[in-house]
Amino acid sequence: MEVVPALDGDLKLCLVFKLHPDELLNELSKLGIVQRSLRLTCEKCWRISSNIFGVASNREAIDNWKIVKDSELIKHLKAHGLANGVELQHHRIEMSGGSSLDVLTEEASIEEYRNANQ
Repeated sequence: MEVVPALDGDLKLCLVFKLHPDELLNELSKLGIVQRSLRLTCEKCWRISSNIFGVASNREAIDNWKIVKDSELIKHLKAHGLANGVELQHHRIEMSGGSSLDVLTEEASIEEYRNANQ
């Protein structure tokens, strides 16, 4: 996971992960994705909140990933006069060891990830 601040105050989140061999690629294949190594990129993030444990007995796995439709975090921003006229998505990613990640973003994309070590 990498969080990159931009000069204009925006944040960018990149999260690289590998799908478990038991997971189906049906929905991803509709996007032209056929590999199991993926990168989620969120541009123009308004908020990135994490609750990440530094020590775990096993490697963390993504247990649940959803878009929160009735987001209290987005309501909070809008109540304070922020993000007016902006379409935000609230992504919530929950990990197997109890860690979690909440991202409020204008743009999210997923793509195959290839690096020199693969």
